Amino acid sequence: MNLMRFDLNLLLVFEALLTEGHVTRAGRRLNLSQSATSSALRRLREALQDELFVRTADGMIPTPRALELAEPLRRALRDVRSALDGGAFDPATAVRAFTISASDYDVALHVPRLAQRISREAPGIDLRILPHANVDAFAQVDTAQTDVALGWFPRAPQRLHKRLMLEESFVCVMRRNHPLAGDLLTLDGFASAAHLLVTLVGDTTGIIDDILAEHGRERRVAMTIPHFAAAPGVLAHSDLIASLPKRVSDRFAEQHGLVARPLPFESYRTPHEMLWHPRVDKHPAHQWLRDTLIQVIQ
Repeated sequence: MNLMRFDLNLLLVFEALLTEGHVTRAGRRLNLSQSATSSALRRLREALQDELFVRTADGMIPTPRALELAEPLRRALRDVRSALDGGAFDPATAVRAFTISASDYDVALHVPRLAQRISREAPGIDLRILPHANVDAFAQVDTAQTDVALGWFPRAPQRLHKRLMLEESFVCVMRRNHPLAGDLLTLDGFASAAHLLVTLVGDTTGIIDDILAEHGRERRVAMTIPHFAAAPGVLAHSDLIASLPKRVSDRFAEQHGLVARPLPFESYRTPHEMLWHPRVDKHPAHQWLRDTLIQVIQ
């Protein structure tokens, strides 16, 4: 393709259509009319010789060719923005998007406060929250799919920057009238109960099982779910118990009629960290994002 004859502004339309999946919303994002956006899409299709986006009942679905182009073009646009935005950053007037790779723990606890902060102090900032397993987060940061990753990264590559945000302790959570709720939770009572385990990848064992094994005990994991935010509702309507981060318990226990009890063994603490790439370490916009996350989380 001859880039001299290609309108590079069409790449912004392509990016907006990928994000919004709708011609009108993509146009609104770019301050273009629907007809102008449709015209730009037509020119994109002609230039790239592919339909790119197919209209369905659920919106505009990208074709395989569009999906092949998506990440390289997003990365290129991100690099261009980073190069052009190298000066001072004013969150009150800035218009840009940040992508954050976050665990369900962060989505449940910290993203609502982050959204409140952004809407009040930086109304032109858009947020994109991506889920991740810990290993995926490294690739997301490396390839600029995400600006910052939040979670626990014990195997993070040394090439990436990492900061400890807080350390999280755990408690045993159950419904208020659970048979184990009234007495001091013993090791035998804890091990004999049916457990709920929050796991992103469907594992049926975790750190708790390693600790129980050291005490010659094992437990039955009766249910696994992938989201911390769903755990309180499950516990409120069952005899299951769960070992949850204390901040999750503090946030959801009262509204769901739950109680928290100390674990019947020495409690462990899990680091909660922020991960980012060195290429954005000194960028004013990224520094503002990281400072804001630190204030919100801590």
